[in-house]
Amino acid sequence: MIVEKLAVRYAMFFFVMFMFVPIAIMWAWLSSNVAGSNKRAAASGIIFSIGNIGGAISGQIYRAEWAPRYIQGHAINIGCYALALTAGTILWWSYRSDNRKRDEAAGRTVERVDMLGQDLGELGDRHPSFRYYL
Repeated sequence: MIVEKLAVRYAMFFFVMFMFVPIAIMWAWLSSNVAGSNKRAAASGIIFSIGNIGGAISGQIYRAEWAPRYIQGHAINIGCYALALTAGTILWWSYRSDNRKRDEAAGRTVERVDMLGQDLGELGDRHPSFRYYL
């Protein structure tokens, strides 16, 4: 089925483009919420490597025999997107609950303070003053 109306095509284009926003947010969370430059570099490398595997997989989920509608390929994409949204929600919840536990241990609410490597010392994100960005 080919959609002839331009409004529908543009709406779907923007819907598909919106799908990249949660992924970009999770990458930004990663770089903001991993303390210590070595740990941050390793975590960023791992996340980007895993993310780039999608380029190799995407060529395999749109098979010629599934043309022209590619229902299976679209279903796999939607499933992966749902998995990414679920992972982002779990990540947000875990950051929030960890901040609450750290505040309870400190006996007060501590606002996030940007700390440099030497301020964090060897503890990194285990430092008592470290708080996750939400």
